[in-house]
Amino acid sequence: MEWVIQWLFLLLSLGVFLYWIKHPPFRDWALVFFSTGYFSIFIAVIFVEEKSFAFPVRFLPEYFSTNVLYEFVFFPIICVLYNYTTFGSTIERAMGQAVLYSLLLTAAEFWFLKRTELIVYHRWNLMHTFISIIIFLIFTRYVLKWLGEPDPKKMRS
Repeated sequence: MEWVIQWLFLLLSLGVFLYWIKHPPFRDWALVFFSTGYFSIFIAVIFVEEKSFAFPVRFLPEYFSTNVLYEFVFFPIICVLYNYTTFGSTIERAMGQAVLYSLLLTAAEFWFLKRTELIVYHRWNLMHTFISIIIFLIFTRYVLKWLGEPDPKKMRS
């Protein structure tokens, strides 16, 4: 079941990626995607090595101790979607959406934790996940804002 879930996430992520790539400004979405992948894998490696959590079933287990599918593909796409949906939003709306996205991802992680072998907690809990996702989403949103928001004229629906 774990492999089926991972392949479904990969296909879903590719579908969302194909949708996202058509929506300008590509440079900004690529920046969010690649920086999220870089920082999330960096952070995940630290926590996996500290034995806070583990990923017993994962892609390329001989090369990575983390779930590279989540860290390099799925979570970066979620960050792009978050940035896309919060474009032009007030701080309150952006934070509200960050809480909503985090709530949904944490609920999914809870389901995976209870029903699969995709993740095992040692010194980690769902509140850590919930708060870290909120912080990460807000961080990527305001790094993009700091670098310069996309030009609304270049954006399409």
